[in-house]
Parts: sequence; structure tokens; C-alpha cells
Amino acid sequence: MVLFPGRLGTKNMMKILVAAAADPEPSSIPAQLEQAGFEVLTAEDGATAMRILETHRPDLAVVDQDLEPVDGLSLSGWLKDHRKLHRIPVILLVDPKAMNDPTSLADSGMADMVLKPIRITELVARVMLRVDNEEKLAALFSQREVNRMALQETLTSYLHRHRNREEEILGLLFTDPETGLNNRAYFKIKLSEELKRAQRYGHPLSTLLIKLSSGESEKDNGGEGNPPSALTLKEIAGILLLESRDLDIIGRFGYSDFSLLLPDTDQDGAVFLAQRISEHIITHPFTENTGGRDFQVRIGVATYPLTGVHRPQDFMNRAYEALKKAQSFGKKEICIWESAVK
Repeated sequence: MVLFPGRLGTKNMMKILVAAAADPEPSSIPAQLEQAGFEVLTAEDGATAMRILETHRPDLAVVDQDLEPVDGLSLSGWLKDHRKLHRIPVILLVDPKAMNDPTSLADSGMADMVLKPIRITELVARVMLRVDNEEKLAALFSQREVNRMALQETLTSYLHRHRNREEEILGLLFTDPETGLNNRAYFKIKLSEELKRAQRYGHPLSTLLIKLSSGESEKDNGGEGNPPSALTLKEIAGILLLESRDLDIIGRFGYSDFSLLLPDTDQDGAVFLAQRISEHIITHPFTENTGGRDFQVRIGVATYPLTGVHRPQDFMNRAYEALKKAQSFGKKEICIWESAVK
């Protein structure tokens, strides 16, 4: 096991292969990993990466899914089946669209993945996690006399810590930090999954797009309105969680824009939920809602199946049309437009 410098006092460097196209975003990855204390080897195509893997045998490989002529999934599968190199772990840089085919990702033999666009902090955290795991296991099994029960307890504790760190990283990737709700990226992934399921089984699927503003501020601000405060946003998030089901997906799309994805919900059910959410928000005694300040709630409703809807963006466009219609109505009304609105 090769340890990387500055951590356990060794002078040896861990070698990492970064196989990614030479565009501005991935090209910063080698510099960040070198700054973290790794020796970095680079390749801009799959064929070069395979030669480096066979010649230098790095300790870990960061591989872009979109390599050519050998793509990242094929390269990872080749490593998995290689008689001498199969122990080299691969962290795959994955396009979110690949999440639609989890079987191919699992069959590639990758050890971990990072979704594009790449966040360098997340990638370095995953590399560090992988290195920490290798070091801990190497130290654990280097002991000559290990009690079997003590070994089992240590491994259980290690796996628990690993899961906690994995959840923390995923939380950074998919959670809105101000409200604790899902962010736009996660919502889009779930939208694609649920729309495919609705198309396959003929089930209804509804979505709500919600825009909030202050009625008084709209009057004073030429109809634009001021967004809710951070504290009020947290209270609104709580209302959405309270009114929705466990299987519903709630996301934050903008500062005061929210979205709900409602599997197995027809148009009537979606409109009923929209009305209930509207009533709850405008009657809730917000902590900072003083001096008669009231919120205007506009909600766009769309329900699949819809004519001309084949992709997730088609579906969301219908909901945006409904929301735009709702915003054009009176300032003192709760406007809910159904999916039939064009």
C-alpha cells in the first residue's frame, strides 16, 4: 500500500491517473489533486489511459465517461476484467443522463462516481475517502493477531462511518442548504425517472411549480414583489413537507420558487393539493409576517399524459406555461391553472 505524503510521514506518493478531455473544467482536476499531495498522471483519451494503466499501474484512476475512442464505462470494465490491474479502483465522472441506466454503471465495475458538472471539492473528498478506506483496511489487516470478534466490530464501525460520509457527500450534491429540500439537480433526475415510469406503465404523473411573493411589496415595487426572507423560506419548506406524501419529490428551483413531483397523481388530485398548499401558506402565522404582510402564491399545474410530451423538458414547459398564466392574474388572488392550459 502506498501512502500519500504529509499524512503518515511517508515520502512515497500515491499515483492517480486522471483520464479526461482537455477542456477548462476537467483540466483543473490534476492541479487540485497535486495540491492535495498526489502524484498525477494524465491522459486525454481512452487508448492513452490504457497504456498508462499497464505501464505505471497507478493506485487509483479518475476516468471521464465521455473519453474517446474508448469511453469511460468500457475502460472501467476493461480494468475490472484485467488479470493484473483489476484491483485499481475507478472514480467515474458521469453525465447525469447516465443515471437513467444504472445497470450499465454497476456493470462497469467502478468504485465510485461524481456527477457532472464536476465540483472539485466533491471529487477530492471522494478521492480522500477512497484513500482513507485503503489505509484503514491495510492497517487493520497488518496486525498479526486479531481477535475475530474485535475485527468484526471494527469493520462494522468502519462501514458505519463510510456510510455517514457517503450520505454527507450526497447531501452536498443534492440538497438545498437553506431549506433542506432537494435542489434542482436532484429534482431533474427524479423527474426523468418518474416520467419514464409513467410512460411505461400508463400511470398519471403531476407536477406543481410554485412562485411566492409579498402582496404589499408587489404593490410598492411595480408588480415585481420582494422574495421571502430566509426564515420564512424554511417555514414554507416545512409546510410543503407537511402537505405532501412521502413518495412526493419536493425541490427548490429558485430563491422563492418551489416544485413538487407527484407520482400516481391525476389532475384533480394535483389541483386539490395546490389549493391546500395555497390556503396553508396564506393563512400560516409566519414568524416575520408582521404588519398585515400577506403572501401571493402562484401555482402552475401539469399532469401527464399530455399531447406532445415525450421528454422531461416538455413536461416542465407545460407547467411553466401554467405558472406564467397564473402570474398574469390579480395580485390579491391565488391563481391555479390546470394542465389543460396552453
